[in-house]
Amino acid sequence: MAAATQCPLDNVKTTWPIIYKVAKKWGFDSRNNLVGLLGTFAKETASTMLPVREAFWTSEAWRKANLTRYYPYYGRGFIQLTWLSNYERLRDQTGIDVVSNPDLLVDNVELAAESAMVYWRDRTIGPQAELKNWDEVRKRVYGGSDPDGVARIKRIDSMLA
Repeated sequence: MAAATQCPLDNVKTTWPIIYKVAKKWGFDSRNNLVGLLGTFAKETASTMLPVREAFWTSEAWRKANLTRYYPYYGRGFIQLTWLSNYERLRDQTGIDVVSNPDLLVDNVELAAESAMVYWRDRTIGPQAELKNWDEVRKRVYGGSDPDGVARIKRIDSMLA
């Protein structure tokens, strides 16, 4: 699986059991949803398979200076949760107080997975994954065309066939 995702095997071994548990809780544990989630998380985390901060290669000072429209509610998690309204919505739907502590979505794999499942559900990505409509899966996450992300999901799909 690590070869298909291009992620470090140790990270996959650490995070995948937690992600699977949360996906199962939310009803996204079918083969095709898991393929879509795995490929999406690999792409969205820049192949780390760990929850990340938006522009994780920069400093917090850089984020504060450059993400002014939505700082401190910049992207965090396996699928980047961004904007105060989305943090409030996640808090209201799950009881996870990410408004008071947005870094929970980076520091806690299970909470990052919960956030991603809410996103998956709210944007009706699951039905697209069931149809193997990988272009639409990536479009609903990425916001546009993502040939590299689609190719990654297809690679995972074929390796797990």
